[in-house]
Amino acid sequence: MSIIAIVYISVTPFLSKFFTANGRYYAWLVIILGMIIPFRFSWLESVIAIDTFMPATNNYFVKPYEITTLSIFSWPVLFSVLWLVGVAVFITIHIIRHRHFLKMVKRWIIKVDDEQVLNMLHGVQTELRIKKQIELQTCHGISSPMLLGFFRPTILLPINYIPPDELPLILKHELIHYKRGDIWYKALVFLATALHWFNPFVYLVAREIAIQCEISCDEEVVKSTDMNGRQKYVEAIIGVIRKQPMVKSKFSTNFYSGKKGMKHRVFSIMDARNKKRGFSILAIVLVLTFSTSI
Repeated sequence: MSIIAIVYISVTPFLSKFFTANGRYYAWLVIILGMIIPFRFSWLESVIAIDTFMPATNNYFVKPYEITTLSIFSWPVLFSVLWLVGVAVFITIHIIRHRHFLKMVKRWIIKVDDEQVLNMLHGVQTELRIKKQIELQTCHGISSPMLLGFFRPTILLPINYIPPDELPLILKHELIHYKRGDIWYKALVFLATALHWFNPFVYLVAREIAIQCEISCDEEVVKSTDMNGRQKYVEAIIGVIRKQPMVKSKFSTNFYSGKKGMKHRVFSIMDARNKKRGFSILAIVLVLTFSTSI
């Protein structure tokens, strides 16, 4: 799966010329599920594995306690314990960080009660056909907009002033994240990263998915928009990001995607060419994932 992921990252610049960012983004979901689910359809492999690791109980010189000792202190068992400890430590660290982030947010949030801003939010929700009530708050501790909350979605805005003509674009960006369930997608990426904490490539994959998430969301915002509208949106996202976020969470959207990510986003936003939806990419990645059982 790491090989498939690295190859996919390598060909993404080429694929971006012909396929939509949305298609490229959801193809990553197949790879992530392939990393989380360790089972493949391969009967031959199972038969060989059982035959190899069955203890020779018919040997009179092998005593029961020797078999038990071999099973407990074998290298696979020791590596399995080490892996489980790593998974537990990884998840614990990020849960603690997320709790600290929530405490900071709870301390510094201010509920938005400006009628003009709330009307903008409701207008964008109506446009996107979102019926669920989304809370809107500002927070002193963040430096870029974000969506937070699995069950009680909240849009957090930095305390910096956002021009009224740019705010609907920012709100639309975060509401698209909610409509697509990107926070749940991020939770799957987090789970895959936790299970493969020892694999350096999985962190590269997580970063690439985060960039593609923002690019695909930008694509939805500027869809059916002329070049002037695209330029206005680029100015809006650059204007709202004053600096790299001081604090962030694995379980929230991240409007700022680094200098490299922002460069890719700007080029993608200004690319108004008609592109294919990317079903063929999804099919190829799906076939490659299942072929790992060969």
